[in-house]
Amino acid sequence: MKNSKFLFSFFVIVLLSFFITSKCFSQSLKNENALSFNVVGLDYYGLFKNDFSGGDFVTNGLKIGYHRNLGSDLLNLEIPLFFGGAKVPIDPLPNNPLGDISAKTLKFSIGGLVQVQAFRENNFIVPYLSGGFVVTNIVDAGGWHAEFPLGIGFDFKLSKKSYFQIRPEYRFGLAEENRNNLNLNVGIKFLLNSMKDKVPSIEEDRDQDGVLNEVDKCPDIPGLVYLRGCPDSDSDGIIDEDDLCPKVLGLAKFGGCPDSDNDGIPDPNDKCPNEAGPIPNGGCPNVDLDSDGDGVLDKVDECINAPGLPKFNGCPDTDSDGISDNEDGCPNKKGPAIFGGCPDSDKDGIVDKNDDCPNEAGPKSNKGCPEVVKEVQEAVNLAAKNIQFENNSSQIKSISYTDLDNVANLLQQYPEYYVSIGGHTDSVGNKEYNQDLSDQRAKACMDYLVSKGISTSRMSSAGYGETQPISDNSTNAGREINRRVEFVLYKK
Repeated sequence: MKNSKFLFSFFVIVLLSFFITSKCFSQSLKNENALSFNVVGLDYYGLFKNDFSGGDFVTNGLKIGYHRNLGSDLLNLEIPLFFGGAKVPIDPLPNNPLGDISAKTLKFSIGGLVQVQAFRENNFIVPYLSGGFVVTNIVDAGGWHAEFPLGIGFDFKLSKKSYFQIRPEYRFGLAEENRNNLNLNVGIKFLLNSMKDKVPSIEEDRDQDGVLNEVDKCPDIPGLVYLRGCPDSDSDGIIDEDDLCPKVLGLAKFGGCPDSDNDGIPDPNDKCPNEAGPIPNGGCPNVDLDSDGDGVLDKVDECINAPGLPKFNGCPDTDSDGISDNEDGCPNKKGPAIFGGCPDSDKDGIVDKNDDCPNEAGPKSNKGCPEVVKEVQEAVNLAAKNIQFENNSSQIKSISYTDLDNVANLLQQYPEYYVSIGGHTDSVGNKEYNQDLSDQRAKACMDYLVSKGISTSRMSSAGYGETQPISDNSTNAGREINRRVEFVLYKK
């Protein structure tokens, strides 16, 4: 009874282990036909009589098996043919003091077994369960009887098409005599042909890595069979998609990254990856680490990679203006704290980097440049108002020369001034024509000033066509006002 409970517990554990394992792995190839040759040892009576002397153990059996895939990647049929010897008891002679007598005889059997595999044939180890029905004949010991075998086997890959096999098996017999037996099969299995000989099509295996699309977790990236078709570039058992360091061999607990110094900090997060150190110190061994050598320890250094001053918590002050570089808006130019460390050379309240005239004081409204003398701008405006052109032409009328000469004289008196000349038209006529005409008139005024000795570097011209009216274009008086040239003085 003890033995029966032991066997029942053993098979329950094996079954649970088998199916848990089978859900964790999946391979891509399947065997179609195979032959196996096994040496079989079996025990008929000793184990179940609580007699472990081994006197009834037979070791001279041979089994030849034909294997055929049943269409599923993990399901196979085995047809075993066994023949060998058996040692069975015979009735004792009357009053025989020797008791039971056993005799050797022949045994052979044939049947069919279904094998359910955990992996497919291209794995190094292929565990499987087997079960089925066989008919057995023990010569001179009861004739034919049925047996139902249940076993767990392991195939170990030897080469592309050969496996070493080992399979313990328990058989339940239906004969009147006790025919239950435990046997062990050990041998070799040869694949006759497999799906590996037939390259799957693109439709079946898009990335052609030997793992069919239906079970491939990475169907568009060639990968490894035991990782269900996903790549593992660094061979650390973690697929690249989940590996934080896919090109470097690492540990699963660190997401695939290494810990070279074994200090519990993965190398990417370790300030000293080749020297073990505590986590609070970033993985470096020295508690008083000073990376930049400025006398300020890293744990309080706000500029850990730049030598600095203790009063600035390890940060430098390059321009020596009393403001550390990490807070200085102009770290290379000395400036007051009120301007964030930036200078204001002309003291106009606008820092040099935002001042168009950093060496001349000017209002913010004029971008820090001094404003043009009001009287000079008014004189230029008056002259510009009197400039006239020939009708539909950029030809300046001679009556306007005096006003242009006045503008030239003012520019000569104030060499620090620059002038922007803009041409404008009314809205009569084609827009493109008006734009072109305004360009030409502005350019004509600039050319005239050049002829009077004003440098082109101090002037610019542009036409605005009818886009900037200053009066109503619906009246003659308004249109006349809109036909104009403007001179805007400014300083740099």
